[in-house]
Amino acid sequence: MLIVDTTSVRIGSSDLKAYSGHKHHRCAKVQVVATANGAIVDVSDSYPGSVHDKRIWDTEALRFALGDVVVLGDKAYAGGHGEGVTLFRPTKRNESAYHSDKHAAKERNRQISRVRVRIEHVFARLKCWRVIAGIFPYHWSKLGVVVKALAVLHNLAREI
Repeated sequence: MLIVDTTSVRIGSSDLKAYSGHKHHRCAKVQVVATANGAIVDVSDSYPGSVHDKRIWDTEALRFALGDVVVLGDKAYAGGHGEGVTLFRPTKRNESAYHSDKHAAKERNRQISRVRVRIEHVFARLKCWRVIAGIFPYHWSKLGVVVKALAVLHNLAREI
């Protein structure tokens, strides 16, 4: 089982496409795919902050073969590539599946959240590194390379 999520890192840029209306600042995004025990499997290239998580998933999911792997995402991945087959996400409150059996939908969402919290822990560990903790000191296009290097260090530290 894999878990996918996207994290944002502040950047010092005046580029309008880097502005995230959700975060209310300029940022760059990277998508991280991790296992249920916290090992980082894949890190995407960097994207400007205005790009939606689902669009990053649709672009990056084709890079590695999904096959029969189960991937858990958050509600932002609604309508993403492979949803219902390999990509699973919590049910939104405005969906008919939620209203037809509210108790089952809430329990399913709770179970997904219990597993997905691992990727949030991975992001917390990655953001302890000074290079991505504050404003990213390099051009935003280099963020993917830096996070890939930090992912290697993260995986090595897990083995010790």
